[in-house]
Amino acid sequence: MIPCLVYEPHCEPVEFEDAGVTLEVKNPKAYYPLTAMLVAARSLIEFECGHAMITQGWSVCVDSWPESGRFMLPPPLAPVQGFNGVWLLDGDVWRDAEISDADLHDTGHGLSISFESDALRQACALANTPLQIDLTVGYGDHPEDVPEPLRLAVGKLIAH
Repeated sequence: MIPCLVYEPHCEPVEFEDAGVTLEVKNPKAYYPLTAMLVAARSLIEFECGHAMITQGWSVCVDSWPESGRFMLPPPLAPVQGFNGVWLLDGDVWRDAEISDADLHDTGHGLSISFESDALRQACALANTPLQIDLTVGYGDHPEDVPEPLRLAVGKLIAH
């Protein structure tokens, strides 16, 4: 199972000022490495806790349908805001599997996802067809939507 970031968050959960970092930068190009540090801090915290902070889009590529019928989602693919679809590889073209519903289940060790479509399951099992599952994840579109402990963790990592 390979997770791929489709679209990044449009903002970060904390600003440098929120983290207690005072910047006296005279050259605007100096902001690039500082911004990269902020993105890296958020990404590290997201991976370690298994939760995306700000809304982002992800695709999960799977080689074949698992025997259990449930796919375990790798971090940071929680909390799930929306299920955007399933795509099947048909030759050289990805086609919409036309599944409108998914069952999400918190196992205590991460999220799993399953689909009620027996026809899709059988078609994938027979042909060993790769799948792509598209999800929207994160707590919300704004920094204030992110739980305070996660925002504090990013701030502490930046200030360190």
